[in-house]
Amino acid sequence: SKQLNNSMLFKDKEIHEIMLGINSEVFKPLNEDNILNIKLKYNLPLDKKIIFFGASSTTDERKGFGYLIKALKLLSKDKLIDNNSVIIVTAGKFISREVFKNITLPHKHIGYLNGNTELAKAYQIATMFVSPSIEDSGPMMINESIMCGTPVVSFKMGVAEDLVFNGTTGYIAELKNVEDLANGIAMIINLNNKKYKKMKENCREIGLQKCSTAVQVNKLISLMDDK
Repeated sequence: SKQLNNSMLFKDKEIHEIMLGINSEVFKPLNEDNILNIKLKYNLPLDKKIIFFGASSTTDERKGFGYLIKALKLLSKDKLIDNNSVIIVTAGKFISREVFKNITLPHKHIGYLNGNTELAKAYQIATMFVSPSIEDSGPMMINESIMCGTPVVSFKMGVAEDLVFNGTTGYIAELKNVEDLANGIAMIINLNNKKYKKMKENCREIGLQKCSTAVQVNKLISLMDDK
């Protein structure tokens, strides 16, 4: 809406915000047994917390991959977290190990995830999803993660401003602030079990309220009825 308000063409037009709908029956929280089975499928350690992000574009500056790498370096160097309790998990196209050469945290690339069911599994096993995008109307992966009950760490931009709330559904960092992004990741990793469970419940609740396909359809119908 900020971009529309600044647009010469649309700034005087009425604006209705309707988020893209997410299938809440595919993107949903799973129980511990199902989560363990998925981790086994991808040969992931059962006792580590997972920092998950997509690696579909490591060169597109708007996706902010470089900021994330710098934040991960800070995490591993400054002892903001217990390095032995965490693993980085990436999905998408091939990603070079060289990218992680200065990061002491272990890393596992699980490849391209074919279809929403496979993609949902990545969010479902993740402790958090990190979105380092610095210029994006979405990204859609934030909506999907929130719907799965998985907290999100993101820069303050795009849909994150509507879905990511500090200490409630994750952490929203100052745009392009690497230290703030690292602190957000550390905050969620270091939550005790009770607070983390509550954060997951908050994510699912807000996801259902704002991102479900039913909500999207009802808002579109309401908008057409008003016309």
